[in-house]
Amino acid sequence: MARWPSRLSRRLRIALAVIAAVLAVLSVTTLCVAATARRTVLETGYYQQVLDGQRAYDRLYNEVLVDPASSAVTRDLLAGLPVPPDAVLANLKVVLPPTTLRQLVNEQINAALRYLRGDTAKLALSVDLTPIAANLTVLVQDYLGDLVAAVQHRDAPDFGEFMKSLTAGLDDLARGKRPSFLPDLRLNDAQRTTAEDALLTVVPPAARAEVQPEVAAGLDTGDVASALAAVGPYALSGQVRAAYQDLLQRSGGLRWDIVPDLEAADVHLDEIKTVRAFSTALLGPVRLVAVLLGLAALAFLWWITGPPMHRRVLVTGGTRGIGAAVAARFAAAGDDVIAVGRADVDVTDEAAVIAFLDRVGAVDVLVNNAGIASSAPLKRTTLEDWNGQLAVNATGAFLCTRAVLPGMLERDSGRIVTVASRAGLAGAKYTAAYTASKHAAIGLTRAVAAEVAGTGVTANAVCPTFVRTDMTTQSVQRIAGTTRLSEEEAEQAIAAASPLGRLLEPDEVADAVLFLCSPGASAITGTTLTVAGGENAKQTNLIAIGRESPCDNPSVKLRAGQSKNVCIAFDVPKAEKPQSFQYVADHGFGDTGLWALR
Repeated sequence: MARWPSRLSRRLRIALAVIAAVLAVLSVTTLCVAATARRTVLETGYYQQVLDGQRAYDRLYNEVLVDPASSAVTRDLLAGLPVPPDAVLANLKVVLPPTTLRQLVNEQINAALRYLRGDTAKLALSVDLTPIAANLTVLVQDYLGDLVAAVQHRDAPDFGEFMKSLTAGLDDLARGKRPSFLPDLRLNDAQRTTAEDALLTVVPPAARAEVQPEVAAGLDTGDVASALAAVGPYALSGQVRAAYQDLLQRSGGLRWDIVPDLEAADVHLDEIKTVRAFSTALLGPVRLVAVLLGLAALAFLWWITGPPMHRRVLVTGGTRGIGAAVAARFAAAGDDVIAVGRADVDVTDEAAVIAFLDRVGAVDVLVNNAGIASSAPLKRTTLEDWNGQLAVNATGAFLCTRAVLPGMLERDSGRIVTVASRAGLAGAKYTAAYTASKHAAIGLTRAVAAEVAGTGVTANAVCPTFVRTDMTTQSVQRIAGTTRLSEEEAEQAIAAASPLGRLLEPDEVADAVLFLCSPGASAITGTTLTVAGGENAKQTNLIAIGRESPCDNPSVKLRAGQSKNVCIAFDVPKAEKPQSFQYVADHGFGDTGLWALR
């Protein structure tokens, strides 16, 4: 089947090619963006490089956390610790070493990127406080070591024993029992008032009047343990314990879930949700569509703008000789060739041509090769001979060209090549009908070329000299039959008219036709391509003489040269000489030189 892009108009092909090119560019751009995003903003290493490049970790220790503008935030975060905030900040790299900080930051980056890439359905940002708590414990032990040792009446503190005693004491306080390990502590009036107010804040208002005397009595005597025991059942009630357990459950023990705190601080996460929608689409369906669309666009571009393969080629007179060679050449190139002869369609019948091409459909290449030839002096050329040669050689080319041209113009693509003859370029005796028909075919070609100039359609003619075909063989036999020449000598006489010294092969003409139909010949139109082995450059004089000729040899003499004479001596009765000359003329010698007849 023919390649259907050649059926489309040139403008439509250009429009489709532009659309495909735009789609290909968009697809490649999308894939580049996706790959860039995957290797940069969606990759942990990218953010670590940015943080290292900005010296973020060093600046956090040396600038941010020690900045007075940040003191309100840091003090609020550290207010619940049993160590003064200044002590924590002074030992910040002990509590939060750089390696631990980098690990924590990486965890948050990876969690955010998993959400952005669509690996997780929910944004989960949490910090494992275990290493920080361990480091903070060391700091607290260093800071409270002397105080714990004093309470335990030891030279060195035993924090394990202290924690057991503290836990037991808290249990006692929860039951309203005085813990035994707390020492007495004498307070002045202001201290007693401050301590009393602080302890009573954990007691419900309805019970404060009942508890207040016991608290005041304990503080007045320095018995802080009794004062704490009075408020212990309220401070460590079941509700507080439940809240503590709920806090542990929500925080996962020593893991801090950051997202609720961010939302509570009015940090809007809608932007990251929008980015997630874009990134998951870009890495998922958008990238897949871009790959498929890009491949399809590139394939379509290659297909629609590639070399014109698989064209539908119609060759008239294509069953033998030059036509058969032309058909074979196109078929070898992969084209869909329709080679027709006289039995398939009569190119001189308008209705038959139209009906045949309606069945064939669109034609991309037309080779007008159908032709006939005969010769005779003008006075003996009949009207039937005249009309017959004009009908096949000129009218046939006209009818076929007229039938295929509208479709070619509609598609803005097509090649028309007419196989004419050297006789179409010069006059010759005894070939009036043939020469006129070939001149008409060349004139038709030039007129069509002028008419379609500027479109994707070209029209050219090929003008070969004598070609080794059945018609030439028959002519050689006729010459040999009416002269004393052998067929080999008769063929040599004809071949001598060409500087090649031989007949052309049909394939040589077919190659010229194929060239004119190739993409490289798209700018060649209205041209007659002569395939004659240099006959245009050299002049051949053919002299036909009788027996009394001054030629040394009464048979054949071939003398090569820039201006060469071919002497043919006919040893035939005088009455038959015109017929002999007719045979010579039948082979077109009149195209190529000067006739000297006796």
